[in-house]
Amino acid sequence: GTSRRRGPPRTCGGTDTLGTMAPGGSQAAWPRWADGSLLQSFAGAGELEGDGAAPSPSPSPKARRAARLGTHQRRRCRMETCFDRSRCEQHGFKVFVYPREAGVPVSDAYLNILASIEESGYRTADAGAACLFVLGIDTLDRDRLSARYVPGVGEKLRASALWNGGRNHLIFTLYSGTWPDYAEELGFDSGQAMLARASARAETFRPGFDVSLPLFPAEHPRKGGEPGCLRQRALPPRKKYLLVFKGKRYLTGIGSGTRNALRRLHDGKDVVSLTSCRHGRGWQRRKDARCDRDHADYEKFDYQELLRNSTFCLIPRGRRLAPLSPPQAACVPVVLSDGWELPFSEVLDWGKAAVVASERLLLQVPRPSPPPPPQQTQLLWDAYFSSVDKIVRTTLEVSAPPPPRRPPGTARGAQRLPAQIIRDRLSPHRSRPSDRFFPYAEIRTDAVLSLDEHAGLSTSEVDFAFAAWRSFPERIVGFPARRHFWDAERQRWGCSAERSNELSIVLPAAAFYHRYYHSLFVRSVPAGPRGLLGGGACEDVLLNLLVAAATKLPPVKVARRREPEQPGDQPVGRGEGGRGAPPCRRARVPLPAAGLLQHLPGAGVLVCKGRGAGGCREPP
Repeated sequence: GTSRRRGPPRTCGGTDTLGTMAPGGSQAAWPRWADGSLLQSFAGAGELEGDGAAPSPSPSPKARRAARLGTHQRRRCRMETCFDRSRCEQHGFKVFVYPREAGVPVSDAYLNILASIEESGYRTADAGAACLFVLGIDTLDRDRLSARYVPGVGEKLRASALWNGGRNHLIFTLYSGTWPDYAEELGFDSGQAMLARASARAETFRPGFDVSLPLFPAEHPRKGGEPGCLRQRALPPRKKYLLVFKGKRYLTGIGSGTRNALRRLHDGKDVVSLTSCRHGRGWQRRKDARCDRDHADYEKFDYQELLRNSTFCLIPRGRRLAPLSPPQAACVPVVLSDGWELPFSEVLDWGKAAVVASERLLLQVPRPSPPPPPQQTQLLWDAYFSSVDKIVRTTLEVSAPPPPRRPPGTARGAQRLPAQIIRDRLSPHRSRPSDRFFPYAEIRTDAVLSLDEHAGLSTSEVDFAFAAWRSFPERIVGFPARRHFWDAERQRWGCSAERSNELSIVLPAAAFYHRYYHSLFVRSVPAGPRGLLGGGACEDVLLNLLVAAATKLPPVKVARRREPEQPGDQPVGRGEGGRGAPPCRRARVPLPAAGLLQHLPGAGVLVCKGRGAGGCREPP
C-alpha cells in the first residue's frame, strides 16, 4: 500500500555523488564529469591553450576558506574603511614608490608608469610623508601563462614593513587571470589595496576606491603621443563606412556567442565585420566551414584604415576590453560588452562619447539620434589616453582621497563676499612675472582676476567680465585679445596686435580665469622652463596654451565700451599703447612649452558683447 520512489535514491552523509542500482544489486556511482580522464576524448594533445603548462597544485580547504574570506573583505573596501586619511593631512597627497629589487625583471610599460609618477608633483622620497604607496614590483601582467608573469609577489609584500595589509597602496594591473575563464586573479592577496586595472568587471569593481584603466599596448608612448586622427572641419565628418569591426572570432569560451554572430552584420558596404579563427593553439581542429572564407576577407582590409574611415567602431565582448584605437581614430565606440567598467568611468561620461548597449541586442542596436560627435572621442584621447603619462596622472588624481567634509559655509573657497582683495607682498624669491601664476594659499575664490598696472577697467566692465566668466568658468575671459604667430626669421613666437578677426589668445593683463590653472601651471611646466619665462610675453602665451590643452576650447574676449587704439606689431615695453591694452611682445617660448602650441586654436576666440552665453558669438 506504500508507493516506491522511482529513479536513483538519494545518498546521505553529504556525499556529492548519486548512485544507481546495478543489475547485480550493487550500487554503481555516476560518472564524475570533472575527471580529466573523461575529458581527454574531447580534446587532443596540444589542442588546449593551457597544454604544456604544469598544473598548479590544488589549494587546501583552509587556504580556500581564507581566500573566500579575503575576497569578501576586499569587496567591501571603500575609502572610509580601507584607507587611512590621516597620512594625507599633514603633507598632502604624496606618493612613495617602492625601491626596485635587484634581479627582478620589470617591463618597459611598468617602467614608464614609475617614471611618470616620479616626475609628477606627487612623488616623495620619504615613506613617512607618503599618503599613497606604489609597488616597485611589476604587477601589470598577472596571467600565469605569460612570460612577463612575476611569481612570489605575495611573499615579497608580506616581508615589507610598509605593506600594512595593503592599506593606502595602489596596484597597477593590465592583464589578470588566465585561460580558460580569465578570472580576476592577481596571484597574490592584495589585501586592502586599491586596484588600478584594465578590463575591470562591474561586479567586482569598487566605486570610489578602484580605478578602471584603459588597456594600452607595451609600445604606448610615455609622453606626448600621437594626436587624434580627426582633421576635417565638417560636423560631423563624412566617413566611408557606418560601422566596422576587425578581430578574433572565438570558436569557444568567453565571447564566442557574440562574435560568431558578427558575420550577420557584414555587407561589405556600410558595415564591415571581419573575424579570424586563427588564434590560440589547436584552432585548426575546431574551425568550421566559414573560417577559410572569413580569413580571406580578413586579410583584405587594414585595421587602422577601417577605423579612420568609419563613423562607428564595434567593441563586442571578448577576453579583454578593447584597446584605445577607436578613440584615437575619431571613431565612435559601440560597446556591446555587458559587465565591463569602462576606463576612468569615475570621471568620464562615456554616454556622450560612445554608444553603450547590451550584447544581447547585437542585431537590434538602434542608431542614436543624434549620434555622439567624434570630437568627443578626440577630447578623451588627447586629454586622458594618448600617453602613459596622462593615464598615470589621471589615475593618481582619481585615487586621491576627497577632502574632508565641512559644515556649510565653512569650506575653504566659500565666497561670503562678491570679492576678496588681499594686499600681500611677494617674497623676494618670487619676483618673476611668471610667479603670479603660482598657486598661493591666500587665493581662496574660484575666480582669479589678473590685472597689470595699465589695465584701466571700470567697475561695470569688471562686473560684466565676471558675469561672462561665470558662463564659461573653464576658459580665460578677458579684454585684450591677440593672434599668435611664428617668426621664422627670428626663430621665436610672437603675437600680433593688429586689428583682425583672427584672434587666438586673451592676454591675462585684464582677464578672469579659474584658480585651478595656477596648480596646472606649476605641475605641467617643469621648474627649468619656468625659469626662462622672466621676460617677454611668454607667460601670457603659455597660460593660454595650458588652458587650451586642458579644455580644447578657445578663450573668451569681452568687448569694451570703447576699444582703445592698439599699436602695431613691434617689440615695445609694457606701458606703451592705448588705455588698458598692453602691447604685444615677442618672446622665445621654451621647447617643452612650444610642444603645446598644437592645442592653441588658430582663429577661435569667442567674443562677448552681452551678458550671459547668449551674448557671445564666434568671430566671422
